[in-house]
Amino acid sequence: MSPLAPSFEQRVLEGFATVLAANPDATVPLAYSVDPEYVFTAGEVAIVLDTWPESNGGIVAITDYTVTDDPSLSNSVIGVQVTIWHKDRLTVKAIAADVFNLIHGRARGMLGTITLVSALRTSGTSLGQDSNERQGRVENYYLGVYRPSTNRL
Repeated sequence: MSPLAPSFEQRVLEGFATVLAANPDATVPLAYSVDPEYVFTAGEVAIVLDTWPESNGGIVAITDYTVTDDPSLSNSVIGVQVTIWHKDRLTVKAIAADVFNLIHGRARGMLGTITLVSALRTSGTSLGQDSNERQGRVENYYLGVYRPSTNRL
């Protein structure tokens, strides 16, 4: 059996993660790999998709959720939740600021293979401390994307 092609949502997450990891102006560099065999080093802040690993290091977990789809045009809004965990609360805030500076207001371009129409942060809050003594923060972004489908233009 051949592997499944990545879903639209998976491609959104991969594009989002790739953009974050490639940020040349990042205060805190982030690491991302699509290779399932890749092992993040102890000093790296890893970007992971659809999971929240229980680790002692820094993690940026990215998940998607549906917001809205136009019934006739190929316009959709995909929510992307960015959850940041790190031992140092100032690092958490710096990563959140890096994500905001890179994503909020981004428009008319590509996010990996996805045509991005617009991006905005809609909410965010502290999550406090977890059982690994890491500080947490969650932020939500709405991505307006071009998503053609069978019944839409």
